[in-house]
Amino acid sequence: DEYLEKGFCRIPQCFPLALIHTWAKDLHWLVETQLRRLGLELSDEPDPVRCLSCSLIKLWQAKPEAQSWIYDEVNRRPWMFELASSRLLLGWVQEMLGTDRIAIHPRINMIMNMPHHEWHVAYWHQDRFYNPAHLISYIPWQDTGAFNGGLKVAVGEHRRGLLPHINPHNPRNKWLVIPEEVVSSFADIKQL
Repeated sequence: DEYLEKGFCRIPQCFPLALIHTWAKDLHWLVETQLRRLGLELSDEPDPVRCLSCSLIKLWQAKPEAQSWIYDEVNRRPWMFELASSRLLLGWVQEMLGTDRIAIHPRINMIMNMPHHEWHVAYWHQDRFYNPAHLISYIPWQDTGAFNGGLKVAVGEHRRGLLPHINPHNPRNKWLVIPEEVVSSFADIKQL
């Protein structure tokens, strides 16, 4: 009901913290291999997710192109496929879409935002503009907001149907976006 009314559904703590820490430790191992190659020390943060964040930033500052390698490796990790095909997540998707005929997109993506690094920031758009049967799962591993990549949603705007999208002629953004005059008409924008 929340999904139909708002156009999104928030399910807090959908995966156990211990499981997220397991994924973070595996991802940290990938980052660690690159840091060691550069002769850099690892972060000593005790929290696995915070440790991963600090180590990713350290690696990115020392060798920005290493982030591409990390992205490619993460997308091949078995736990990424397990996450995308988890019964829990698939059950929610089936319930929200009202069908059991679903497919997992072949490109399972993890976004690792770096400070002040906005080349992949998603500007205002509708996922369904690109694919009518598209549903995105946004699963942050740490508290997020405007300061570190949190998602903004326009509550209920999905009921207006597909909105116009334009090419913003912005070299930092390759995606079509909803024009600013339409965005300014959104009645209820929420920062998740």
